[in-house]
Amino acid sequence: MTDKEMGNEKIGLDIDHAIHYLQVVGLNHDADAVKELRNRCLAERARADALAERLEQAEGDLTVIRNLYALAAPVPASQDDARDAIAGFAGAVLEAHRDGCGDLDGCWLQETAEQYGLIEDREVVERCGAWHCDCSPGDTCYFLTDAGRAAILAAKGEGK
Repeated sequence: MTDKEMGNEKIGLDIDHAIHYLQVVGLNHDADAVKELRNRCLAERARADALAERLEQAEGDLTVIRNLYALAAPVPASQDDARDAIAGFAGAVLEAHRDGCGDLDGCWLQETAEQYGLIEDREVVERCGAWHCDCSPGDTCYFLTDAGRAAILAAKGEGK
């Protein structure tokens, strides 16, 4: 139990003792008024706790939105550099695919994409927010470069 919770519990006990004392000395009307005040305070505390929880969730959502916005922000690169990176990666994938049964290892794909400048690693200060990623502050996470975003647009037929 935290200090705050213990303090709140002590205050609650003090209020209960005050109510009991008022009842013992025959001031039932005042005891009822204190009970009503206590109940309203408890309700307000519950609302404040719920709002604090919603605020914490909203701050987390805002971090995710900021990170997604940063991922979508264009990073200047020449079209020739992007085209060369995409072509180099595509060539490496085709070459590796034709060797053996055609299965490509995800780690190899990540390393090759990084080698050709389609992704870059960064140490994250906050969770990156990508739906498939469970990175934590201090982890290394991979982000698309301008060339990587161009590759994805080209694959969707939007980069023409």
